[in-house]
Amino acid sequence: MHRLIALAKLRCQRGIALPMALMILMILSVLIAAFSMLAASEPVLATNQLQVAQARAVAESGLERAIWALNNPGDPAGIPNPLVMAAAPYDGSTAVPVSVNGAQIGTFTVSVTNGATSNERNVVATAWGIAGSGTVLKAKQKITATVYQIRFLDPPAALVVRGEISAGGNSNVDSR
Repeated sequence: MHRLIALAKLRCQRGIALPMALMILMILSVLIAAFSMLAASEPVLATNQLQVAQARAVAESGLERAIWALNNPGDPAGIPNPLVMAAAPYDGSTAVPVSVNGAQIGTFTVSVTNGATSNERNVVATAWGIAGSGTVLKAKQKITATVYQIRFLDPPAALVVRGEISAGGNSNVDSR
């Protein structure tokens, strides 16, 4: 009989609710603390990613400016062809500020040098991000590119056109 009473007391689950509730509460508290610590670093990561993206965009704008200057050698702000020595700001000595809606987001420097052949130029654009207060950020991006100018060769013909051509009057085509 004593044995049956002891087995009945062991099978009885009365009083288990409070320890189970406390254990679940403890596990949930640990999970909440862990996720809170992870969420605390998220704004820092997002800010770093934004700064790197802005610095990359500023470096790309420096590369685009160098390509524009190479395509416009006759412009006073262009790069002369043939390139002997690039003038500022294309020699890497002058930092060019980049602004969006009146707020400066970064600066870049561009260095243009001769390439391996006469129709190629090596362009290095380096950019730094700028904070809203004007301080230089740690975000830095560097783009290196080799730019080619396509040389159109003279065709072996006296007159070459795409499509139809009509010549009238006193036309003279000399194929020397």
